[in-house]
Formats: sequence, structure tokens, C-alpha cells
Amino acid sequence: MNARRRARGFGLVEMMVALALGLLIVGGAIAIFLGSRQVSRSTDDLSRIQEGGRFAFELMSRELRESGSTPCGASKGEYTNAPDAPGWVKVSSIIPAPETKWWALWNPVWGYGGSTEFTGMPFGAAIGARVPGTDAIETRSSMGGGESVAEAAAGGDLILKATAKADDLKAGDIAVACDVDNGHVFEVTDASGLNIKMGSLGQGSMKPGSVVARLHATAWYVGQTGRAATGGRALFRATPTGTQEVIDGVQDMQVAYMVAESGQYVDASLVPATSWGQISAVRITLTLQGPQANVATNAAGSSVDDRITRTFTHTVALRNLIP
Repeated sequence: MNARRRARGFGLVEMMVALALGLLIVGGAIAIFLGSRQVSRSTDDLSRIQEGGRFAFELMSRELRESGSTPCGASKGEYTNAPDAPGWVKVSSIIPAPETKWWALWNPVWGYGGSTEFTGMPFGAAIGARVPGTDAIETRSSMGGGESVAEAAAGGDLILKATAKADDLKAGDIAVACDVDNGHVFEVTDASGLNIKMGSLGQGSMKPGSVVARLHATAWYVGQTGRAATGGRALFRATPTGTQEVIDGVQDMQVAYMVAESGQYVDASLVPATSWGQISAVRITLTLQGPQANVATNAAGSSVDDRITRTFTHTVALRNLIP
């Protein structure tokens, strides 16, 4: 009798209790694992968003701070630099039909509201097209120290004779030539030896001692990527030679402008054409979205498919345009 009792196994109730306890332990472990995984995904997306925002602001700020600079001094732009801006270099474009090329007119900073297109960057759904409702901003400056000019030979096309071989420029480059009073944006038609051929200035000329440097023109906007899985939008940077995607996941960009002495930031649509040379600061607001769906845990700061979304604002002083 005692031997049979000792040989008896667990009863049904004991087995069910043990099974229930086991399921609770396994369920708890799974919950901890899933929670840790969700936290890891959220942390990863937040890190990517913050890094993308920092990188975008760093690149844009660098170009905005340099806007308006030429090898001869600061210039306020096509519309505002002369005669009502003494002490500033007057820069104009001699590129044929400059209004058909967004980069051809010399404007240190120029902005576009969410409903205003600019040449060569239309709104649309195609890859690289600008997203409707988002702002865009252009910058202009010179690049490098430039080539010094010893002589300006007049003719059908003005030929600048550099003091040293113009290795930095080649035919097809967009450049700026300036002296202490005037400057011109032009396309280099030839650059061989000491000669830099810049096209006709009409009745104008360039003084000995002028400087020639490559034009640095950029446009920043939010464009379509075609990658719906990661939000479908990105921050793009355009130059005279092409367009490049810079930061993935940027969903929106809004830009406000401080007109000197106005004391307030306004949208691009409220800046008169004659006031763009008086912009002293720019405030940029970027909205970035994480690449992973079903990551956000709260309604605020998330998209319709629960992607983490954050908005950052950064202000840049335009040091070359401050009086």
C-alpha cells in the first residue's frame, strides 16, 4: 500500500496549476521581450530623427551664414544693392535669360512659401519633385578665394587675364567676377592659361585688381522620394549641376524671415521683392518622421501609422547681410 502511494504521479489539478504557472512565466517573459524590443525601436528612431535634424541644420546654417559673400565684400542682391546700399558690392547677372534659371540671379537669400513654385523645382508626385505646402529657400555666395585679375581686355566677350593660371575654373562653370563696386554672375565660356572668358558686359567693364570665384548657389526644399515605407519625403539640396537627397524622413519645412529692423519673423509671401537684401535672420522649422511604423506609443508626436514624428526649430543669423 505504501509502495503504491509513493509510486503515484501528479493529479490533474496539480498538472493544471503547474501549466498555468508555466504559462504565466512564459507570458511575462514574452511581454518583457516585446516591451524591450519596442523601446529599442523607439530609441533607434528617436536617435535617427535627432541626428537627421542636427545634420540638416548644420548644413543649411553653414550656407546661410555665408550667403551674400563675394571675394570683394558682401552684396545684398539684384534688387536692393544699389544705389540705395552704399558700401555693398553691386552684383548683377549677365547670364542670358537669368529668370529661367533659379541660380542665375544674384540673391543672397530668397524664399518661397508653400504655394509658390520656383524655376526648375515644380510641385508634384514624381521623385525629386517638391512637396506642396512646404517652403523652400535659396542661398548665394562665392566659393574659394578666387583668382586675381591683372587686366580686363574688352571685346565681343570680356576676357579677364588672371595673375596666375586659373586652375580653379573651367568652361561651363558659373562664376562671380567683382571689384570693390560691381560684380557679375556669368558662365565661363573658356578658361585656358591666364584667360577667363566671361561674355559680354554691354557698356560695362571690370577693373584691374578684380577677383573671379566660382558661384556657390543652393536651394533647399522637401521633395518626394517614392519610398512610402519610410514616409515618402526627404530634404533635398539643389545646385546648378543637379539635385541631391540629403536627409530622409523630412516631412515638412517652414521658413520665416526677419527683415532688418522689423522686429518680427514673417512668411516668404510677406517679404517684398525689394526687401530680400535686408534679411538679417532666418528661422527654419523641420518636421522629421521615423522610418518604422507602429513605434509611437502616444497619439501626440506620431503619424497616422504610429511613426515617431518630431518638430525642431533653428534660427540662423545672416552675418554678411547684417548692416
